Amino acid sequence: MKHILNPHDCVAPDHPGIEPRRSQSGKAGVGTAYSASSPIWF
Repeated sequence: MKHILNPHDCVAPDHPGIEPRRSQSGKAGVGTAYSASSPIWF
């Protein structure tokens, strides 16, 4: 069976939506595993 799609049927409702928001990528943080005895920190 061959399916033919109409491009207008493949668009999300209320497209194109809101403008993209680009946040800063420079982030800082520290963490470890759930266990306090974990030797892994990031």
